[in-house]
Amino acid sequence: MGAGAAAMYTVRELLQRSSTIRITVFEQRAEIGGLLRTAVSRQHNGIRDMVRLFDIPFGDDRVTVRLNVRVGVDISIPTLRRQFDAVVLAVGASRPREIGAGRIPDVHQALSLLSAVNSARPGTPVLPLRGPATVVVGGGNVALDVVAAIARGLVPTRSGGPVTQVTVVTRSPVGRPSFTLSALYELAELDATVTVAPASELGDASDPVQRLLADLAHRPATSAEGRRARSIVLSFGHQVTSVRADGDRIRVATAAGRTFTADSVVCATGFTVAPPAGIRLGDGGVVANRHGRVVAPDTDVPIEGLYVVGWAKRGARGGVGDNRRCAAETVDRLVADLLGAEAAQAP
Repeated sequence: MGAGAAAMYTVRELLQRSSTIRITVFEQRAEIGGLLRTAVSRQHNGIRDMVRLFDIPFGDDRVTVRLNVRVGVDISIPTLRRQFDAVVLAVGASRPREIGAGRIPDVHQALSLLSAVNSARPGTPVLPLRGPATVVVGGGNVALDVVAAIARGLVPTRSGGPVTQVTVVTRSPVGRPSFTLSALYELAELDATVTVAPASELGDASDPVQRLLADLAHRPATSAEGRRARSIVLSFGHQVTSVRADGDRIRVATAAGRTFTADSVVCATGFTVAPPAGIRLGDGGVVANRHGRVVAPDTDVPIEGLYVVGWAKRGARGGVGDNRRCAAETVDRLVADLLGAEAAQAP
């Protein structure tokens, strides 16, 4: 169930272990790739090219891919369990975490904004932001992708002018940021002035992320004539408690009492699992499991023939490559269970 990176690695593992296996992949969208297609910036050519890795396993004669099928709506999990020897949930974590209650005008989700940017044709307007000042809540790679899209002029304001001030508000401490070095390198190469706060709390200079942050923090100010049009502030160590409208402005409040004010806000606070009908989440907001075997949350007893992989298994953390080990662990349990069942049925 699902056709993202976790599903791809799972299918590949299964194909490598059996020449007679038959696999059916159910995907709710019209194409495979999951968040690699919908949420990864087009500037990340290396990551987007990973979609090509799907061609070999999903194009294998032993694999059938059924698109535009919503498990839990078009077909139920009980039906799948009756039709197949094993069912693997690779549904990911694609529901954005919400901040506050209800919809607030000019507060957007990063996934929606990036999807609009990725799908826009040349000359086609993208979801515009209000005014020149934007706050991005969250400090992972997705947040920096949003900043990069804005800084490259891919996200205009309603007036048609550019967003000139972007403030990234993240709960991560500056000494342990959530983004990767590659994402920070892309940010450093943008045509914008980058400020790091608090620069005084930067960590070990031998760490490449900390070293690059320190370089950004201590870059000399440009002259008035050479001043860049866009300003990016990376503000660390803030636990956001609320986002609310105040007249024609949006106020982002933190647990420490600080308030950030902007024309628009983009929420990039991560994702949660949206389980299909019939599946309950366990502790931590993931599908309750033991090393990939789905368990009943109330009894912790494995549910026969039901498995989970990827972010639905371990939470919305880790990169694409982390799914390889995750898939291998789940497939180990699946194979052991199938072989054990066959041995029990043997005369």
